[in-house]
Amino acid sequence: MKIIRKGNTVYTRNKRSAKEHEQFLNDIKQGLPFISNAIKEKTSGAIQIFRRYDNIELLGALSVNHLSDQMGEEDGGAGEVILEYGMSLSSAIREGNSLPFPSSTVLDELINTLSDIKFLYGQMYTFESLATPEEGDNADEGLTRIKLNAVIESLSVRGVGYYQHVEEIFLGLFSQHDKFLVDNYGFTAHELITTLHELESSWAIRQETKIGPHPLLIRRFMDWTMEKRIFPPVPSLENVKKFQLENPDVLIDERGFKTFRINEIGDYDALFKIRYKNEVQQKVVEALSIEFGENHDFLDGKVPGHMLGKTKIHQTPFLKKRNGDSYLFSYALPSRHFLKIGQSLIEKADPKYYNKYYLGNAQQICRDNFIERKVEEIFRSFLPEVEFYPNAKYPLKSELPNKKDEFTELDLLGIGNNDTYLIEIKAGELNEAAKRGAVESLVNGIKKNVGKGISQSERAAAFIREEEAPVFKINHNKATITVDKTKKIHRILVTLDSFLGLLTMINTLESASVVEKKDDFPWIIHIYDLMVFAEIISSEQDFTDYLEKRIPLNNWKAFTTHDELNLLGCFLEDDLIFKKQVRHLDSFTLGHYLHDIDAYFYKKQTGFKPVIPTRKKKK
Repeated sequence: MKIIRKGNTVYTRNKRSAKEHEQFLNDIKQGLPFISNAIKEKTSGAIQIFRRYDNIELLGALSVNHLSDQMGEEDGGAGEVILEYGMSLSSAIREGNSLPFPSSTVLDELINTLSDIKFLYGQMYTFESLATPEEGDNADEGLTRIKLNAVIESLSVRGVGYYQHVEEIFLGLFSQHDKFLVDNYGFTAHELITTLHELESSWAIRQETKIGPHPLLIRRFMDWTMEKRIFPPVPSLENVKKFQLENPDVLIDERGFKTFRINEIGDYDALFKIRYKNEVQQKVVEALSIEFGENHDFLDGKVPGHMLGKTKIHQTPFLKKRNGDSYLFSYALPSRHFLKIGQSLIEKADPKYYNKYYLGNAQQICRDNFIERKVEEIFRSFLPEVEFYPNAKYPLKSELPNKKDEFTELDLLGIGNNDTYLIEIKAGELNEAAKRGAVESLVNGIKKNVGKGISQSERAAAFIREEEAPVFKINHNKATITVDKTKKIHRILVTLDSFLGLLTMINTLESASVVEKKDDFPWIIHIYDLMVFAEIISSEQDFTDYLEKRIPLNNWKAFTTHDELNLLGCFLEDDLIFKKQVRHLDSFTLGHYLHDIDAYFYKKQTGFKPVIPTRKKKK
């Protein structure tokens, strides 16, 4: 295999002969049983470590390992993956009695073992996808690629959006159900988010830095002294004791503030234990906690401790001991699963309410209706010169004589000066089986949402093309608008689910017959990515330029990228233009173009004044 890197793009070309390739696949087949056995042995070893040693110290060390490695280029998110995997294993095991603290050697062994397991699972699924299927199997190359991509995506614990966008969607969606949440749990959606912010701050102020107490602790103490008019604002033992009465999440001893080094074995219980400042915090943590051992299904499956096995830590990220103390070892974990947490809270409290007032579109506060309103709001924000009409109805011609035409609906119609936007919106999500690579569930989920949305947008486009004067009913059927057939039509499909990075792999979905073959496809975009476009795209002209360059990439079967925002970065940097000579290569993968976009949202989230990335080249 020849691999070529030019700038940010990677090209590959298979240089093996047919005989060499056959031997290569045969070697892979023979190696699969060894990989499977290695996974079982490594998993058993990890479970034994959790059974023998204090789990709070083990998980604290995994958390610190993640924090230490997450900024390194070589980590690639592995630290976070093995932390969450460790939490799933630990929460599946009943709490032991007075287990010893692990040594640094044991901690290194645990980290290395979990890292090996992650690598082996990735290797196993990759080898399975490469191995030639036996005659008679229904294995299909396209389906195999889809499954592999879904599994690797699930193994990687990649975020589906920037935090501020994830939080914005969560608050908009679940604040509609605040009365239900208060009645059943004692807190609102906003209070849940606020609690997580406050608990993360509380965890930080218990850390000891190289120069003393954490800056957040110093700032909180100084604000308190100003409020109490204490001068001079020194952390005397008397002042510290008074301060702690109003800040019970702060620890003190006879010397004053008590803080902890994050790399000190034996300190992790004090560092990670939740200390409540108010009743709301306690209610939130209680609702999102799971006791050690309650996640036993994770070890009771067909493959005990499978890395993609069913786990409860996504809905209940706090781990609770028998004595009632709760701990959170990953503050990124709740934010990655906000929607799952909100849905779980509602469904667990009242399944009937969940089905009637959350799912579907029967009520204004239902998920589908909220997402449609939000998508309209996003498009209006960055295309202010375009007029948008939600729920625009148009007739379906009846093929039967003397039968009236039936009307169908386009979720959002956009009319610009030179362009028409046909926008379909899908709020459906993949189930857990699909995210574990179950092909039937994966295919059905994609067909139901992506496939259906593609067909619906094509149907609306066909109506405009075929009608002499295409008329849509708008404003709840109180008015009509005739679409100008001379304007360029842009078909767009917005989804709530990221569909495991498969939205940029349309040619693969087509080859696997997951979506119908089309001459062209709509622009398919995850809602969190759309929110990024809304902040960065500076004009309708740039947006339509992007669409004109982006849509043809769906037909380049050699082209690969798993991130729409990476394409946006390439558009800003290189105008999404690729040289023609790359077409003879077997494949080429777009490299990393996200630096400027990541930097913008990082600065925005951390309070710095960000510089919006701009388009550098126009060709």
